[in-house]
Amino acid sequence: MVENVGKNAKTFLLIDGHALAFRMFYALERTGMRNSEKQPTWAVYGFFKAIFDILNDPQIHPDAIAVAFDVGRQTFRVDKFPEYKANRESMPDELHSQLGLIIEGLQAFSIPIYTKEGFEADDVIGTIATKASKLNHKTLILTGDQDSFQLIDEGGCIRVLIPSKGGLIEYDCEKVYNKLGVYPSQIIDYKALRGDTSDNIPGIRGIGEKTAAKLLSTYGTLENIYANIDNIKEKALKQKLIDGEEIAKLSQYLATIDRNVDVAFDIDKISLVIEDLNQVNNFLKKVQFYSFLKNINTILRPFIDLQTKTGQIDHKIDESKQLGFFDVQAVFADDKKETTEQIDTIIETPEQLDKLISNLSKKSVLTMDIQSDEKDFWDTRICGIAFSYVEGVTLSDANRLSFSEIKKIETFFIPVKDDFVLQKLKPIFENEKITKIMHDAKRQIKLLKFNGYELKNLVFDTMLARYIKDPSQNLSLTMQALEVLNTVIQDRESLIGKGKTQKDICELPNDVLSKYAYANSATIFKLAQHWSKNLNEKELNLLYDIEIPLTYTLASMEYEGVSIDERYLKEIETSIDKDLEKCESEIYSIAGETFNINSPKKVGEILFEKLNLKAKGKNKTKTGYSTSAQVLEQLAEENLIAQKILEQRHLAKLKSTYVEALPRLVIPFDERIHTTFNQAETLTGRLSSSNPNLQNIPIRTKLGNKIRGAFVPKDKEKSLIMSADYSQIELRLLAHISGDENMIEALNSNVDIHTLTASKVFNVSIDDVTKEMRSKAKTVNFGIVYGQSKYGLAKSLGISAAEAQTFIEKYFETYPKILLYMQTIKDFVQKTGYVETVYGRRRYLEAQLNSSNFQIREFAQRAAINQPLQGTAADLIKIAMNNLYKKLVEGHYKSKLILQVHDELIVDAP
Repeated sequence: MVENVGKNAKTFLLIDGHALAFRMFYALERTGMRNSEKQPTWAVYGFFKAIFDILNDPQIHPDAIAVAFDVGRQTFRVDKFPEYKANRESMPDELHSQLGLIIEGLQAFSIPIYTKEGFEADDVIGTIATKASKLNHKTLILTGDQDSFQLIDEGGCIRVLIPSKGGLIEYDCEKVYNKLGVYPSQIIDYKALRGDTSDNIPGIRGIGEKTAAKLLSTYGTLENIYANIDNIKEKALKQKLIDGEEIAKLSQYLATIDRNVDVAFDIDKISLVIEDLNQVNNFLKKVQFYSFLKNINTILRPFIDLQTKTGQIDHKIDESKQLGFFDVQAVFADDKKETTEQIDTIIETPEQLDKLISNLSKKSVLTMDIQSDEKDFWDTRICGIAFSYVEGVTLSDANRLSFSEIKKIETFFIPVKDDFVLQKLKPIFENEKITKIMHDAKRQIKLLKFNGYELKNLVFDTMLARYIKDPSQNLSLTMQALEVLNTVIQDRESLIGKGKTQKDICELPNDVLSKYAYANSATIFKLAQHWSKNLNEKELNLLYDIEIPLTYTLASMEYEGVSIDERYLKEIETSIDKDLEKCESEIYSIAGETFNINSPKKVGEILFEKLNLKAKGKNKTKTGYSTSAQVLEQLAEENLIAQKILEQRHLAKLKSTYVEALPRLVIPFDERIHTTFNQAETLTGRLSSSNPNLQNIPIRTKLGNKIRGAFVPKDKEKSLIMSADYSQIELRLLAHISGDENMIEALNSNVDIHTLTASKVFNVSIDDVTKEMRSKAKTVNFGIVYGQSKYGLAKSLGISAAEAQTFIEKYFETYPKILLYMQTIKDFVQKTGYVETVYGRRRYLEAQLNSSNFQIREFAQRAAINQPLQGTAADLIKIAMNNLYKKLVEGHYKSKLILQVHDELIVDAP
């Protein structure tokens, strides 16, 4: 197709405001984003992120942008047909409250908004696009509504962008035809025939998509169909067309976008220019989109016409940069002036270093920040260390920070070119009288350990403080500086340049790296002051008594690593290969042919076409048959081939994920595997493990347990692996928190809790409890902990919802105070917006509880019930880890704590 776009044409981006806002509201609702005033902001965030992404897309690169909105439901279409769009649900209150912010943001960015009383946004967009195309300008229409397909022209001046999971799909005439079987010029008649349920356009009863497309392929237009009505041979179709002629013409009228709306639109006056940067600044801070503020240069770049607009905004532009980047710090120029004096010094000579070390050794509190190339820890280069100290910070008798006003921060950056510098700093690292404040201290403690040094007397970590205050918030130093201090500091990516590897940071000149380190070190002090005053007493106890000691525990565990028996794993691999060969041979025999068992598409064809197996419910999609575990498990109840395919998948996964992968993760440093425990990642307070995940080693199958046996002590001849775990920890916590006497008695009776529960629920003696009874009791015991509904329980047990409800009622008759606990916690979270553990670790759920999405609300209620249990269990295991680690270290034991798997501790012991 030859485009008729003019050589000097502009590209316009026209956005259907309501369509984009609705799409982002539902797409991001699960995030529950809100500002500190509890105002929902997720739709606003998604709306502007979509705009910024398009503006920075080199394939699109629009010259101008405008947004059209509907203004009320009463339009000329409703006047003609009152039922038009009558099936649409009313706008959710939480979206309605965000539309005002979207409009405010558009105004801040000087993006024009177009509306017209009595018309829809489609009509306004159609009018503007038509005017632009007549002048050979290109128009891209961003919408989620296929109504706009009718605006696409053959010359390529008007195209439509539809958001999809993979990004944006740009529709031209051919793509519309490939999707619907009709061309854009036929869309109106297509809807006239088949209707449009989303807009409540009736269409002709009994005519669907395929029939409508076939008629238009033959006759071209609705008018021509009726002109040739006598040529239609199919009697039923002919009668439908005759009976529906009036409704078809009404539908055609409703589906037609008006391209002649009286809209004051001047193409020559539309461009990407921000009139007042302060408005942008104020808006982004109001909605607290700190990630946008952090990347303000990238976001604003398309808006800047430096050559013609420098006179307007020169106080915001760094003219030394050709692209006209904004000075990010200037974004905050109108805020309250910083009163803290900062004195920065770079240490460049041995004499300066000696003098600094002498000075630092006299200080009681320091911040410390290590800059390194972020490679693997056994091969990481430390390239600089920053220290800061202030007047006005003291330590209490309980070793807790106390801040008065910070008036002056003195910061020092020490380039590290060789180990000599680290040797000189060793007395500072290991001085127990000097309190250290850090951000993400565990990483740096482990880094020092791999270089042969210890860090002593860490007392505060600003990452952990933020995590304790609200685990759902961004924990990075850069984002905390923006959110908490209203200060912009560089992140590592912007420092070294996008696309470069982290090792390049050590190649930066000292003066560049030092400025980055100065900002980090000073920011850590200010954040420590903020969090020490803004954490409540329970939160401070969590920080000082649990999380800070845990930093040392985890750093030691990560440093120690775990050993594996590679020869043993090779034996398992050989055994798995034999089992796989046998299993696959049986599958081929039942299928009557060989095929790719790893292809879901081919497996689906074999099961549902060749063997004609039947699965409950709909299991075929546009991409083929579903062969998920759920479908196969259902089929496996009666079909051997499904059992064998499940077995083959299990074997193949264990082989690739563990048996083959684990040996590749052994590092040359000490021939051990070193995982990373993520201390500040989960919302519940639990630890997670990554690179690799050693908390996910399978144990429920015989083969899984064999793989677990591949983990061996460092000294295979003289040591062993000892595992100790809490027994039924979450059920014990449920009994403790609810105060249910029956469950407390059951747990203290030394009888299996699931057997005892089955005995009480089924009203039989313990000796008469069957395996099936115990299994059901176990399912409901754990289901209650996770807030499981009757539908979830029914699915787990393979029974009806009514039977599940009866079972739940019997359970609560047995343990009545557990039901009272669940009702109490639901009332508490509705009132406060959060729940907390016994130790005061909070999880905020207000946004999810107020969601218009039923599933999200249900999830939040389950999380409210479970968080005090799972979160307290996480706190308890952390306390146990700290106590054990401390005793092992202070007692100079050879045993080493090496792994934690939720309620289990694993020790390498003589």
